[in-house]
Amino acid sequence: MRQVGLDATRRAARGRIEWLEGSHLFPMERPIETARALQRMLNSLKATEGGVPRDSVALAKRA
Repeated sequence: MRQVGLDATRRAARGRIEWLEGSHLFPMERPIETARALQRMLNSLKATEGGVPRDSVALAKRA
């Protein structure tokens, strides 16, 4: 299958891309794998951003 725009997606996502087998309903077809992939992504983002979610910083400034 030809992947149109995959290179642009990789650049936009700064290389943080993971391929999961399944159809467009993969979260329902493979919920455990989906949850694990999301956890890996969140852990990676947390490490990259210094452990402080951006929304938390914005909320702290409003208070």
